Amino acid sequence: MEIAVKLKIGKLPFFKVSVDELMQQAVLDGFRILPVANEHIAAYPTIPLYE
Repeated sequence: MEIAVKLKIGKLPFFKVSVDELMQQAVLDGFRILPVANEHIAAYPTIPLYE
């Protein structure tokens, strides 16, 4: 979801694959795409950011 937002606002100009292609490759590589629930979205502001 974060990559989709960054692509939409132009923050990843050199990222050459679509979000759909990225998700397909992640599944092929053995990752599971987890659903995002309302609780996850509500908790997003509490995630600490490290620079």
